[in-house]
This record gives sequence, C-alpha cells and structure tokens, in this order.
Amino acid sequence: MEDSTIGLTEASDDSTTGAEDVTGARRLNNGDWVGDGLERRLAGRFPWVAGHLSWGVAICVFIIEFIPNLIAWRYLYPGFLQADHAGTIAYYAEGHLDPWHSVFWALIAKPLLYDSPSYGMYGILPVLVFSGAVAFSITRLARLGIIRMPGIAILAIVFALSPNYLLYNQLYSSDILFAILLVPYTVLLTEVAVTRCHALHRPTFLVGLAMLTWVILELRKNALVVPMLALVVLLIVFHREWRRILVALLVPLVVFVGGNAVFDRVFDVRVQTAGKTTTQELLSVPSVQVGRVYSRGLPIPDDIDALLTEQRPAEYWTNHYLPYNADLEKEGLSLTPDFVTGWLRLGKLYPGVYKDAYWALEKNYVLPASSGLSADFAPHPEFTALNCTRLCKVSYVEQFLADPTPHQAAVINRTLAVPSAEELYRAGEHTDIDQMLLDPEKRTVYLADPEMSLDVGAIAKGCAV
Repeated sequence: MEDSTIGLTEASDDSTTGAEDVTGARRLNNGDWVGDGLERRLAGRFPWVAGHLSWGVAICVFIIEFIPNLIAWRYLYPGFLQADHAGTIAYYAEGHLDPWHSVFWALIAKPLLYDSPSYGMYGILPVLVFSGAVAFSITRLARLGIIRMPGIAILAIVFALSPNYLLYNQLYSSDILFAILLVPYTVLLTEVAVTRCHALHRPTFLVGLAMLTWVILELRKNALVVPMLALVVLLIVFHREWRRILVALLVPLVVFVGGNAVFDRVFDVRVQTAGKTTTQELLSVPSVQVGRVYSRGLPIPDDIDALLTEQRPAEYWTNHYLPYNADLEKEGLSLTPDFVTGWLRLGKLYPGVYKDAYWALEKNYVLPASSGLSADFAPHPEFTALNCTRLCKVSYVEQFLADPTPHQAAVINRTLAVPSAEELYRAGEHTDIDQMLLDPEKRTVYLADPEMSLDVGAIAKGCAV
C-alpha cells in the first residue's frame, strides 16, 4: 500500500516514472528519489513532502556547510592569495593572459580579487562553491540510496568541520576550486557506474557531466589524467554505451585541448614573452613521470628513448627531476605525438614508478599542513608588487604590503612552524652523502635516494652564474 500511496511503480526503463534504481532507491512519479528509511516513511505518510525531499536535504546541507566556512572567512579575512595566482591576476590586470595558469579562473576571480575594494571579497566564492558542491554531492548519494539518515547528517557535519576545508577554502587559487569540484565530479562518475550508464540517458545529466569535466580541466590543466582514466575504465566496463561515454568525457577533453592550442596561437606574442605555453601545463604529470624513470637510472628501450629525447637529452630528464615540482621538467616541452607515444609506452613498462611520481607531485595538495601547501600561506608582498610594477592600481598592491592580521599571522606561524623532532629525524635519514653520485665527465649530479634534495646555497648559485 505504501508504494501505491506515494505513486511508486515497478519499471525497468530509466526514463519511466516510478522506476527502481539498481541501488534499491525508488523514483517517485514526480522524478524525485527516496531510499529506504526516514525519507521513504515521510513520503508515505505525507505525499506532499515527497516532491521536496531532495531540495530540503540540499538546502539543509548547504546551510550546514556555509555557516562554519563563512565564519572561517570572516575570522581569517582577507585570506591568503597563492603566489602564482597573484601573478596571474597581476598579468591579467595589465592586459596579459597568463597561459600557464587557468585563464578561466582569472576571468572569474579578477572582479572579486582586483576590482573590488578588498581582495578578501573573493573568499565568498570558494565558500559558496564548496557549500553547493557538498550539498549537491550528499543529496545525489541520498537519491541513489547509497547513504541515508543519519549518514547524511554525519557526512555533512564532517565536511563542514573539516580543518582542511575550513583553512584551504581561504587560500585563493584555481587549485582549491578544482579540489572542491572533484567531490561532485566523483559522485557523478559513481552514479554512472552504479546505474550502469543509465544516468547518461538523461540529457541534463549528460550535458552536466560534460560541462563539469571541462570546468575541472580549465581550473587545473594537469588534471587531464582524471577524466582520461574514467573514460578508459567506463569504455572497458560499459562498452555498449560508448557513444554517450564519449560525449560525456571525450568531447570535453577534445574541446579543452583544442581550445588551449588555439589560445597558444592567438596569443602567440604574449606566450613567447612569458616563456611558457598553455599546453606545457598539461605535461606536468607526464613530464615528472618520465623524469622519475630517467632519474632512477632504469633501463629504457632505445626506441622509446629516441621518442623521449627528441626535445631534450636524457641528461636533462635525469638532472631536472624534482618529486614535488614539475616546472623544470615541463618548461620548454611540447605536446607532440612522439612524446605522447613514448610516455604511454614507458608507462606500460613502469606503472609503479608512474604512480609514485604522481603521488609525490600531488600529495602536497592532499595531506594536511604538508610542506608544499604550507608555503602557499606565506606572505609574498615582494612577489605581488614585482608583478604589478606597471599598471596595477596602487590600492591593490598596498593590501599585500600591509602587515598580516593577527589571525592571518597565527595561521602563517602554525603552517610554517619549525618541524617536529620526529620530522627532523625522518628527514635526517635522507642525508647520506654517498647517495649523491657525481659524474665528472658529464658534469652531472645524481641523487640515488628519491627522497633526497640538494640546495647548493647562495654562494654556489653565485659561482654558477
């Protein structure tokens, strides 16, 4: 009787109202979804509630996320502008487009960061995006029947009170928005999998997934590996739905790569002046993966080595590899068919090395208070002023020349604090000078310990120059 009361019927076609999803959740005649438990009981007793369950859950979760993040924004106001992205805004304010970082982000951020009375106004954007992304994701999981009450409330509170999100949402950069949007993106891909691609039959879902794929790529170009991996897995598992999968994932990839290629040509003068191209950012992950293989001295077949050394010698790959930074490896590198072929073939030989290289590069954006992220919270007034030497308005530059607020200073001091005794002990395990191998003939230095790094100091740098 409960099913007839709320208009639930059995059907196998996803496009039919009243269909039962593979997860066990059922769809109402109005298109809403309810799972077993509280939502279903409410819908059975109060039919008028059924049409508003998803919206009600979404609004409640949004409020739960929004309030603590808004408090954190006000507490840390005006927040922290990441150094590289400060340069992006400065270039844009002077009439230049920075090809290495997200132009899409600059178009959105400049009105809030640069044109507003305070760059802290930008902080509202990540707070709104984060609250909306979490509300959408949790509601979507509830509609699929994957989570129920009290799991919905618990998950909402965990996201809302997460120290990482509360702090990093006040770090202004395209990377943070990218990390936020990965949450709903993962949920949508999960929905594709659990519905056996039936979700892709809905035009709104298909277009929405394609647009989100494009936005994620625009925010962080080296995220290309995420949709590519999803594309391959979905095509293998659900090959009969290949057309819709290609529309959802491959079309945004083609538009993104093609659009960046056009950008490089249209703004050729500015790109040459900047010394970098948009497509180089796409090579962040592939370049460090190749560099890690070379730096470890692993055997590479001659035909693959020939493909990868067309643009630079093997010694360059070896000596310029840094686990935490792809700038040296990708700078000056071009996205050519030969390089892509060599990269893919080398990855088949050393998938574990590729995985380690990716984790070493990206872990700074995942682990709390890691060294890579901590540096982003450091003040950089000289950097901002240097990039604004010509046309930036004085009121914008003066904001970064001012002393940090007491709350900002507290974050800076905590994230840049002296390492603990345990951290220093672990670092000391990677200081064996015998792991530094010198080649007098080639005049190269090779660090056998992958966790080891070398800072030659100011005197050595001066002698080298």
